[in-house]
Amino acid sequence: MFSEWNNGYAGQMIIRCGRRRYLTARGIAAFVSGGCVIAIPLLVNFLSIACFMPIIVTDPMALQSVVPGRALLGDLVYEAPALYAAWYIFIDFIYGGLFALMALAITQFCNNGFVLTILPLMFNCCMYYGVHNLIPDINAYNISLIPNPAQQGMKLTWHSLFLSMSGTFLILIVLFAASNYKKDVLRTGAME
Repeated sequence: MFSEWNNGYAGQMIIRCGRRRYLTARGIAAFVSGGCVIAIPLLVNFLSIACFMPIIVTDPMALQSVVPGRALLGDLVYEAPALYAAWYIFIDFIYGGLFALMALAITQFCNNGFVLTILPLMFNCCMYYGVHNLIPDINAYNISLIPNPAQQGMKLTWHSLFLSMSGTFLILIVLFAASNYKKDVLRTGAME
């Protein structure tokens, strides 16, 4: 998006459709494309594995699964593993979209495409190593651990899942809206 501000495309679109509509469309496009980048390969992998291996019901006594039965939807792993995989592909879609929104939200602060690409990964690594090792009591709210379907080392609940997703989404939306407030006037040089 930083190239759109620099070459004047964003200013043209804001004049034609309005700031709120343009930024909403950019946010939705980034969220959906980021989610698809994560979910489509996972879905293709799941379907290709399912073509070669039939879905075998997991036996908890055989220690075939790393998901404990007391985990969130842990019983689904043993009763309907395909539904559990589909559930986590959906969770990964949402988190892929959130990390794409993160890159979009910082475009106003950085003009380097490589930094914009690598910053969500670095944030994820910092959250994983920092929160996971320094404050292990709040691992259920750690956004770098939730997309892992094994749910190891955390007590994920519906409350923590919803709170971490919605909190991250709201923070990114506020950051995105604040970073793009009246930037078209400043970027086009109309004030100079």
